[in-house]
Amino acid sequence: MLNSLTEEIRMNDPERTLTAPPPPPQPAEPPPTEVEKLVKQAKDVDMVYQAQHLLGLGAELTAFTKQRDAALKSYETVFPSLEADWCEQHTLVLELAKQLKGVFNDAERKRLVHQYVCPQLNKMQDTITAVENRRTASIGTLEKALSEAREKENQGKALLAALLDNARVVASALAQVDKWRAEIKDLLAGPKQARAIYVFWFKLAPLHWAVRPERLKDSCAFPEAEDAKALCPSASVLTLPLRVGREHGAWLFDPKCFEAKADAAWIALNSQCGFKKARVLAEAKFKAAPDDLASSEKTRDAQMKGLDEAVQKALEQEKPIDQCCTPAAKKTDEPVAAS
Repeated sequence: MLNSLTEEIRMNDPERTLTAPPPPPQPAEPPPTEVEKLVKQAKDVDMVYQAQHLLGLGAELTAFTKQRDAALKSYETVFPSLEADWCEQHTLVLELAKQLKGVFNDAERKRLVHQYVCPQLNKMQDTITAVENRRTASIGTLEKALSEAREKENQGKALLAALLDNARVVASALAQVDKWRAEIKDLLAGPKQARAIYVFWFKLAPLHWAVRPERLKDSCAFPEAEDAKALCPSASVLTLPLRVGREHGAWLFDPKCFEAKADAAWIALNSQCGFKKARVLAEAKFKAAPDDLASSEKTRDAQMKGLDEAVQKALEQEKPIDQCCTPAAKKTDEPVAAS
């Protein structure tokens, strides 16, 4: 309607124009909040990560596939001998267990464990808990999220590394069990027999059963009552340095499952929803607003240096009021009315 009317006026009087009134001014958008800034930055980082990830994905997949195929070929070759070695070792381990039980009956073994082993493990667990509590006492929300993301990424890397190196890790575990068997035999022959209880039930047995062939998991189950955690709940502290067994991928599973297990571990680590991306995003959020102790101390020191100036500038906002120089009454030129 407005356009047709304008055209009609121009046709009757070319010098005349009709313009629409200017639009009303739009209110200014409020500045983004800190949360909105973090969300935007996370999205930006996400886009950059996706671009970099897609660019390098082909090369990463090619390298991983070659590594996986080579590891599978090696594992297929040694798997029969590793399984045979475990079964042979298992017979020797069972014989050693009978020998130990002949020296220490169940009641005596449990007494020694509860009296001497558990207190030491409890003490170690208490120390670990105290250190963790002190570490997290002043940790910020973003710092904690970053720490957890890094830990999950490290666990994912450990699992994938263990799978790709499964043959060597299992062989190393079997060799370690043999060393502990020899150590226990020496202990039983001397005055320090009680030490053998700890070496067998808390070191040798957990490792030996952790790497057992998957097809024998039911027929070769470890007696539940003799499990280290059943004897001592705090025995879990012993698994902290132990990077072997089902939690970390190293055990005698069927080679036919190797490729699927390795692929699943790689995807969990490197996919768009994987541990690596989660760590990248957590790192970006933390860098945008670091809330760790070091950053807080740095902020404190900077504020302390500028404290005097900041206070004085703040006070300048309050302007003085001079009561002796109030504005004079307004003068006018109007005549004064007659009384």
